[in-house]
Amino acid sequence: MEKKSIRKFTAEFKAKVALEAIRERHTVEELARKHELHPTQINSWKKEFLNKAAAVFEAETAVLSQSWLVRGRIPSESFSENRM
Repeated sequence: MEKKSIRKFTAEFKAKVALEAIRERHTVEELARKHELHPTQINSWKKEFLNKAAAVFEAETAVLSQSWLVRGRIPSESFSENRM
């Protein structure tokens, strides 16, 4: 019996598949056939993607906070100016 090699997937590929699953234009089973994956793998990537989605905005907030510090402004001043 021939040993199967472990396939490695890029982060971009995982994100692409997870987004397809989130969009729900196709079933997970259809996506699994299309990408030659197990449905459980797709569900796992989808769950991980959704769990880490907030980190995108946390990183954005951290960058904005740093820029406020550089400009010598505090966030509350910037928020009130931007909302007017």
